[in-house]
Formats: sequence, C-alpha cells, structure tokens
Amino acid sequence: MEPELSTGPAAVDRSQAPQADKGSATLPILTVWCYFIAAVVLTGGLWQDPAGRQISGNPGDTNLYQWWLGWWVHAISVAHNPFFTDAMNLPVGISLMSNTSMPLPALLMSWLTASAGPLVTYNVLITLAPVLTASAMMFCLLRFGISQPAAAVAGAVFGFAPAIVQSMLGHLSMSMAFLLPVIVSLSLLAWKTMKERRDGLILGAVGFAQLMIGEEVLFQSAFAAMVALIVLAVSRPAAMRAALPVALRTYAWAFGAFILLAGYPLYAQLLGHLRVHGSPFWVDYYAADLTSFTTPSELVWNGPAPQSASLPGGPPEHLIFLGVPLFLTCIAVIVMRFSDLRTRVSGVGFVVFAILSLGGSLWVRGQHTTLALPYHYLEHVPLIEGALPSRLGVLTAMFAAVLMALALDFLGAHAHSRVRVIAATGIVLAVIATLLPKQLPVERVPQIPRYFSTEARKLPEGTNALVVPIPTPLRTEPLRWQAAAQYRYSTPDGYFIAPAPDGRAAIGVQPGPTEQLFVKLEDNGLMPAMTPELTESVTAQLDAWGITTVLLGPSQHREEQLQLLTQLLGGPSRTVDDVSIWTRA
Repeated sequence: MEPELSTGPAAVDRSQAPQADKGSATLPILTVWCYFIAAVVLTGGLWQDPAGRQISGNPGDTNLYQWWLGWWVHAISVAHNPFFTDAMNLPVGISLMSNTSMPLPALLMSWLTASAGPLVTYNVLITLAPVLTASAMMFCLLRFGISQPAAAVAGAVFGFAPAIVQSMLGHLSMSMAFLLPVIVSLSLLAWKTMKERRDGLILGAVGFAQLMIGEEVLFQSAFAAMVALIVLAVSRPAAMRAALPVALRTYAWAFGAFILLAGYPLYAQLLGHLRVHGSPFWVDYYAADLTSFTTPSELVWNGPAPQSASLPGGPPEHLIFLGVPLFLTCIAVIVMRFSDLRTRVSGVGFVVFAILSLGGSLWVRGQHTTLALPYHYLEHVPLIEGALPSRLGVLTAMFAAVLMALALDFLGAHAHSRVRVIAATGIVLAVIATLLPKQLPVERVPQIPRYFSTEARKLPEGTNALVVPIPTPLRTEPLRWQAAAQYRYSTPDGYFIAPAPDGRAAIGVQPGPTEQLFVKLEDNGLMPAMTPELTESVTAQLDAWGITTVLLGPSQHREEQLQLLTQLLGGPSRTVDDVSIWTRA
C-alpha cells in the first residue's frame, strides 16, 4: 500500500486503476456475501442453538467476554462509571481499560444482549469477525489500485487466515481486526490528502473506535503505519519532505480528535488508581516458534501437524502459520518486485513483524533457546510491555495478504499470457489448499441456574456475595451466573487483570485462606480439616470483604462444598433449585 508521493517507475501505476474503479460494484458486494456465507459455515455448529452453544477450546476467555458484553449494558443502564467496577475483585475493583472489555461492540450490540443474552451476542460477533476483517482488507486494497479479483482473494487470505481463525478460540478482540488495515491505509493516505481536516478527524475517530474494540490491535496499527512510513521516507525522501506539511496537519487533526474522544478512558487506564504496569504473563512463552510458519495449526483442514502440540502459547496463540505456498509467494514477490514501492513497504512489514512475532528469545520445535531476538528490546517499553509477540502474527498475515494481492495483480495484468494465468490460478489453489479452515468445534454451555435470572436480580443494592465454586481464571462459569443476575452482587474473586500490591499487572487475586480452601476442595474433592484457626481466618476474611450473602451453585463437588459451608456458616437459609443461599448479618 502506498500514498501517491512520486511518479517514478516504482510508484503506483494509476493509468489502469481508474478502469477498475469504474467497474461495477457487483463483485465487491458479491464477495462480501461470499465472506459471510463462509463465516456462517465456519461457525455452523453454533447456529443450531446460538443461546446454548459456544466455540470450544477456550471456555475461560469466552465466558469472560460474555461478562464484559453484559457489563457495559448494565453500567450504562444504571448510570455507573463503566470504566471501573467492583463487581469483581471486591473491594478494590478493576479498571476495564486494563482488560479486553470491548466497550464499542458491547454498546453497539446492547439491544441484542438485552433481548437474547450475552452468549448470543458473542456468537454473532465471533461470526462477523472474519467477514468484517476480510471485507475491510479487500476495500483497502481496492483503494490502492489493486484489481477486484486480487483484492477479493487477498481479503479472504487475511480474514480467514489462521491468525484470525485461531483467535476465534476465545480471543474475540483479536479476531475483530477489521480496522487494522483501515488505520494503516488512512495513515498513509494522510500524506496526499486534499481534505486534511476531514481525513484527520476520520483517522482520529477510527483510532478511537479501535481503542474501544481492542487496544492491542490499535498498537499494531500504529506500529505497522510507522514501519511503512519509515520505508517510504527511505525510498522517497524528497517526496516525503514535500508532503510533510500536509501529513502533519492531517495528523494534528487526528490526534486532537483521538484525545478528545479517548482522553478519559486513557486517563482511567494510565493514571487512574487501578493502573498497572508490566505484563502478567511470561511474554516469551506467548511467541511464535521458528517452525510455526509452516506447521499446520489446529483449525486448518489438514491440521494440526503432530509437532504443533509442542509449540508454545497453546492453540489460541498459534497465529503465525502461513503455509509453504503463501510463504514462498511472499518471498518471491519481495525478491522479484522490490522496485514496486507497494511491494517494498509490504515486504519490509512482512519480514519485520514475522521476526518480531518470534518473541524476545527463540523457540525451535518447542524448545526454548537463549538466543536473543529483536523483540527482547521491546519487552520493557511502557505500553508495549503488556502485548504478546505471538499476536503480531495478525500483522504478518495482513502484510502476507497484501503481497499475495500484488502477486495476483501483477500476473493478472498480463492476462494474455497463458503461463501467468496458470501461475496465478496455481498460487490461489495452493494457498487455499494450505489455509482452508475447518469448521470450528463447538460445545454446549452449562445451563445457568434459574435462581440467578430470577431471585438474584432482586438482591439488595450493594450485596457482596461469596460465590462457590470460587470464580477464578480457570473456573469462569460463575461469571455467567453473575451476568445473568444483572450484576446485582459483587464478588471478591473473578477473572481479570488488576494491580498486584507492587503495581504490576496480575491475573486474578492472590489466593487468601478462603480461596485456597474452596478452590482446593473443588479441584480434588478432599475435605479439609477445619481447625479453629482456619475457621477464624476464613470468617475474618469474609468480614473484611463485607460478605452479606453466600451462594453455592452447581459444581463437581457440590456435596462436599455444602458440607464445608455448613460447618462454617450453619445450614443454608434456603435452597432454590440447585443453589443454596446463606445470609450473613
């Protein structure tokens, strides 16, 4: 992709681009419908019962996203500050801007959440993710003079790439990467616009929209635009200097609009009382293995390869698989068409982000080495420190799709050559055969106990509840109960990112005596010996939290949990279906 900065032989050939622009809009519209049909087939298992099924493989994150989708609807309806909540991590609370809470999709889909529930909303969004991503890529490529057939294929290569499809295993915010190519395109077009204020305001608004969808993709967008502009500056220094005043004015409008819209959310995240620093993860574990580029991932039709089980990060982070045909196509285009400025920008972006996705130290066939890589120098940079290198696979896939489009566009421009037509057809078929995703696996979700959608919604304002089983990052079903209860109670536990005592980002709470007691019982079913000291420490913790209600729902070891709670609190006040309720003074 390239702004029109020069007229040399490496510049975009605009002599033929208008012919494509004048063509019928039928093909792009038809292509979007094809993307939609493909996405419905991909998620087909959900639509037999969208209110009772979800994509399997990562239920913890899937349940958490449902909690976020419901929270924004609730917070706005009761005029609560939606960027902070003590519904989890009582009494400290959490900052939603430090979590992947997706406020914009939640608010846009609030009508569906209110009528059908957050699971249906989640399933709709996860189905739309590849459609929107593929469509955005296609239209951005058309804007830069790529032919419609090449743009349509490249849109599919990006929108249904393993980087997007694997993210659909519980990482909704990463799978909805449709604004990524839009922001990069707008950032480049800012250098040649004739409507600086309009285009600047649009860029700022789109950047804010991406912040409200997923901050990590926003950083990726800025990173990709920066790399592209550096390549342009090195390649066309005179043209870039001449265009600099226009770009600066456009970026000034963009920055002003972005800060006006995003000022408070960013203040809440970066300067608020619940701000965090660092990463809660071992960052280098969430990196691409050197063999990941050609090792079929779990969700392609001919995958997974046997060695994929040893790759770091787990299936939701296997985002870098490109397959041999696409990888070789990218390398061939870079080598053979490097004089084309669009190829140069995309090729450098492809190489840079492929290398950075490998993390700070190299993994080879599942073995961690001590060889330091370029990402090592970014791991402690503020803001970037919380990102995971494996997710740069999304950027790598985007640039790979652009290179694919350039290859097809070049071959298609010589349609009279049978050899080139055969080559283009062979490339498309080979890439499809390598990257074609299989239908996503689905599972039935446990039924939410009726109590949480009825009586729990009438709990007094300010109810603090201990919920058993304890909601943790590994056991998130109780989060769905809380969402069904319309957040009428707050709980001291949950699944979230919040500051540890030293201010570093941490996942969940540091287990105290109460969490240790009930989590261990749920994990192994062994009743603990309740000494007077242990009973006293648990009671003191409940008092410190201000717990007024204790709720025992369905669990693997419900009978043992009921026995333990009875020892601590006496018999339950009442039982509604399979939920036992205690009321504390």
